[in-house]
Amino acid sequence: MEARLWEVREVYQEMKVKFDGYWIWLLSEEKPSYSITGKYAFFSEDKDKLIRTATNEIENHGYHKAKMNMRLLGGQTEHIWILLEGLVSVARTHRHAKYIQLYIA
Repeated sequence: MEARLWEVREVYQEMKVKFDGYWIWLLSEEKPSYSITGKYAFFSEDKDKLIRTATNEIENHGYHKAKMNMRLLGGQTEHIWILLEGLVSVARTHRHAKYIQLYIA
C-alpha cells in the first residue's frame, strides 16, 4: 500500500494527498471559499481512472476536495469517488456530474 500511495503523490504534485487507512483524500492547495455541503458519488472498477478524473476536476474545474476508497471490502466490486462541493455551485456540479459519469463509464 505504501508504494501505491507514493505513486499517487508523485503523479499529482499540485494537490495535497492524504490517506487515512481507507480513503485517499485529494485536496486542492487552494482553500475553498465555501462550506462543503454536498457531494456526488461516482462508481467504477477502474480505480486509476477515478483518481485521474478527480485530479482533473480539482486542478481544472474549480473543485477543492475529493475522496476515494483505496481498497475494496467484502463483496465490493467497484471503487467509489466522492466529489465534495458547496451549495454555492450545486447547479453547476449537477450538470458537470452528468459529464463526469459519461467519462468514467
